[in-house]
Amino acid sequence: DTVPFLTPRSAHDTVGYVYAPTTDAQTGAIHQTAAHRPLHTHRPTDRTQPPITPRDPEPTPPLQLPGDLLMENGLGGFSRDGREYVIHLRPGQHTPHPWVNVIANPQFGFLVSEAGSGCTWAENSGENRLTPWRNDETGLVWSPTPMPAGAETAHVIRHGAGYSVFESQSHGLNQNLRLFAAPAAPVKIAHLRLQNLWERPRRITVTYYAEWVLGTTRDTHQAHIIPEFDPDKHALLATNRFNSEFGEHVAFLAANKKPHGVTTDRTEFLGRMGSLRTPAVLGRIGLASAVNAGLDPCRHPTAR
Repeated sequence: DTVPFLTPRSAHDTVGYVYAPTTDAQTGAIHQTAAHRPLHTHRPTDRTQPPITPRDPEPTPPLQLPGDLLMENGLGGFSRDGREYVIHLRPGQHTPHPWVNVIANPQFGFLVSEAGSGCTWAENSGENRLTPWRNDETGLVWSPTPMPAGAETAHVIRHGAGYSVFESQSHGLNQNLRLFAAPAAPVKIAHLRLQNLWERPRRITVTYYAEWVLGTTRDTHQAHIIPEFDPDKHALLATNRFNSEFGEHVAFLAANKKPHGVTTDRTEFLGRMGSLRTPAVLGRIGLASAVNAGLDPCRHPTAR
């Protein structure tokens, strides 16, 4: 559904990309953008020098894992008040199957697993999916969720009634991502909080990526999706008039800050041979701002 990234580009002056999902809604189907932090650096001018492997300039303190859970099984357990199921994953650990939280109101809903955000729907989970189910593993980039590009660090995932929270610490940042739905509106909200654990200031770019479905399956409907950008509302819009039941609905992705780049071209974001773990757009500066019908549809706003 959504893809968060953080990437250092070189070993000196750091700039990082952290990408995290934010808001989904239908009528609107809104995906609020998440945080995408690039850590980029200045490359050597001498092209004969070997490439420098990016690394953190100082260590990041480890995340404190919970130790007082009820019915602890080695991967998770219930909080003492019984209101949350808390999953704690050390580097390289995975649950045996997706452990999923269903977050929904009467009009709208989405799935969240321990790996990250899953599919989103409005009114009908089978016939009107807004985004696909995606638990794919997808340089140096990382996400605040274990997938698609989680850092090699401990993660704590809290599934509660109506929300899920992901927390980790890496690259000098405490990363806290909270996913929830508005109680009385078809809106998915992703709130990403980043705390700088180092003394020096950081420069942050926030990017959101997700793919439109607007129907039953992406392959069936992708050729009929019409994208549009509303600069006044900082929102990407999408409609599918060929959806006989939901064709009048408008899906949208919006950010609370003005984006400095957008695209609805999946190929431009991922690259022809790229993947969600190593999207081509993170290796360069700037977007073509392509918002046209007939492209391989996705949504990708970037803001600082």
